[in-house]
Parts: sequence; structure tokens; C-alpha cells
Amino acid sequence: MTRLVRKRLREELPEPEKEGGRLYVLGFQGLRAVVKVGSTGAPEQQFDKCETQARNLGYALVDGWVSVPVGTRSEAYRLEFMILTNQHHVLNGHIDGGRIFEWFHGHDFERIRELVEDPTALFHLTLKRALAR
Repeated sequence: MTRLVRKRLREELPEPEKEGGRLYVLGFQGLRAVVKVGSTGAPEQQFDKCETQARNLGYALVDGWVSVPVGTRSEAYRLEFMILTNQHHVLNGHIDGGRIFEWFHGHDFERIRELVEDPTALFHLTLKRALAR
């Protein structure tokens, strides 16, 4: 399964650029589902690192998505930070211990991918949730 996901990600990845950042979402399965959200300028290397880390913890890569370049590496990192902050508020209702984590335990891959693909809609969901309190 992992090889098929990595092959599909490679095929979907437009020609790698020397500069620029992309957002990504990786889905892993172990005792429960875990989803990793991040940004990178080097998708293949980042996926290798994430997959090794997850495999060492008993998780297997089962799904993945990578965006087209969303700007410079620095711009992609700022967008990732905003997305992670908003996702924690939307999915968990808070940020655990004030820290922003890239790993989401027990959440649906497709739901998280949809939120990452549309940061504006994610931001609006965060505002709605904040105003409802």
C-alpha cells in the first residue's frame, strides 16, 4: 500500500522546482488513523523523512496529497502555520498546551485534506467557531 501511495504522489507531483514551497497532507494507519500536515520545498525528501518516522512508530502510509507551489518556501511555511492553527481550533476546539502540532490523531484524512486545500474556508470556519462561543 505504501509503495502505491508514494508512486501516486510522485506521478501527481508537477516538475519539482528549485525554489518554492508546497503544502502536503499524509495519512498513516496504525492502531488508529494519524494525519500529518506540513509544507516543504523538497517533497520527496520530506515524505521519506515522515514515512521513516511513522514506520518506526508502527504506522504505514496509506494516503497522501501535495499541492502545487504556493509561493516561496517562506510563504508556504507561513501558510502552513496559519492552517495548522486554524485546523486545531476547528478539529479540536483548542490548541493543546498552546503548541501547534503537525500530527492529527484520530481525524479523517479527507476532511483534513479539504481544509488544507482551501485555507480561506478553513479561516471562515475558525471565525464561526469563535463567534459561536
